[in-house]
Amino acid sequence: MREKFVEGYEAINVSLNSITLKIGKLIWDAYKMTWVKYQEIEYDPTNEIIKKACFDVINNKALPTPKESIKFNFKIENVSRVCLAQITRGRIGWWFNVESQMPQYLNHGVTIPLNIAKSKFDARVKDMIIETQKLYEEMAKEGFPPQDLRYLCMHGQQTSMVADCNFAALPGFFMMRAENGLTDELNLVARMMKREIYNKVYDAYYNNFLDVLEYDLWNTMLSKLDCLGSKQKLCMITDKVLGNTGRFPSANDDVASPEGKIKPDFDFKKSAWFLELKRLNKNLLFPGEEEMIKTWNNGK
Repeated sequence: MREKFVEGYEAINVSLNSITLKIGKLIWDAYKMTWVKYQEIEYDPTNEIIKKACFDVINNKALPTPKESIKFNFKIENVSRVCLAQITRGRIGWWFNVESQMPQYLNHGVTIPLNIAKSKFDARVKDMIIETQKLYEEMAKEGFPPQDLRYLCMHGQQTSMVADCNFAALPGFFMMRAENGLTDELNLVARMMKREIYNKVYDAYYNNFLDVLEYDLWNTMLSKLDCLGSKQKLCMITDKVLGNTGRFPSANDDVASPEGKIKPDFDFKKSAWFLELKRLNKNLLFPGEEEMIKTWNNGK
């Protein structure tokens, strides 16, 4: 059962239903078909030709289509309908199946952004949530169909889903969804996805299911799951809503920042995601963010 309401995103859970772990032979068998001279060479993780070929595929220096065969099936629980609307915008290389609000009465649970929960409006917000849930239940007892009562639900109403994607699609998802100035709840989901993949890969390697080449390939692939500009260590997001949030310097004057020529529309330090980042487990932080957060805590 869900809680009637939750302060922040702590109810969210991400787990992996399935993952394509054995990627070395998969990549090599695809790559070698290009070259007649390689077609009879069997997969060997110590072969330098094979190692280079596999990394070329991962780094887009060779035909990258084998990455579409590296699949992930995630179970994502207790995200808001706000987050649902964002995640299902990922179309190419994704499919989704979401807990429905239509054929059965829902299990109440509403996400309250952390900055709102810590504001002077907290009690009024919670009273409103309780009242809407109470009205929903009273009307359900009167026989109003759930497909109609769903219109009474708040946009913060929690839902769960299965999301399926491949590795060709995943880095593009992270480019925007792991950007602190653009997303918050979905940003956390992305980070939890990455952590789940890493845990599965780590366990598989140390249980001798993966060879050294596959483990090295996975580590390279996981390093690519980060926001736009992370490789260059520059903020490249030109969205003005929150602008550059401080992890990297701005790439140019088109990137809004409090100190730049273009100012953001809103103060990031008043956002829910600012508070969430400050309390986030270190294993969910990206490189450079721990140092960034320390500057916040020092008042800089």
